[in-house]
Amino acid sequence: MAGKTAVGKKPTKKKVSKITKDARRYATLVNKRRRLEDESKVLKKEIDALEEALSELFIEEGVGSIRVGGATVHIAEEFWPELIVPEGMTKDEAKSEVVKTLVDMGRESMIGYNHMSMRSLVKELMESHDGEVPEPLGTFIQPHTDHRVRVRGMVKGGGK
Repeated sequence: MAGKTAVGKKPTKKKVSKITKDARRYATLVNKRRRLEDESKVLKKEIDALEEALSELFIEEGVGSIRVGGATVHIAEEFWPELIVPEGMTKDEAKSEVVKTLVDMGRESMIGYNHMSMRSLVKELMESHDGEVPEPLGTFIQPHTDHRVRVRGMVKGGGK
């Protein structure tokens, strides 16, 4: 079957040339993607280490943001509610209990457990309950706040 197409015809020189050209381009792009993915993994490790160090420095020095080469590097506070799964319950059962509890608290619109909806709802409930997760919701939800370094804009001149 060597030298023949899938239907048994011998390909023309023009088609072989196009196939060779496209196959070469495909292989080149796949190899380039692999190199970039490897480089991306290395960059991610370096970025993660710098983010942790910068986060600590921003907090220690009381700095909210700094302008560097046209970009703004700033610290952002991120909030998220962690689901607590009581012993003897599955994660799905705990989520169902959270939804039932919220319905009992007058949040009839809660028909399912969506992480982003839960995030804003728990934040709202905490604001109206002196910064605490109201009971019995507190049995299932533990609030967390984290600080993350973010960048707005592009650094001019490559940032080196």
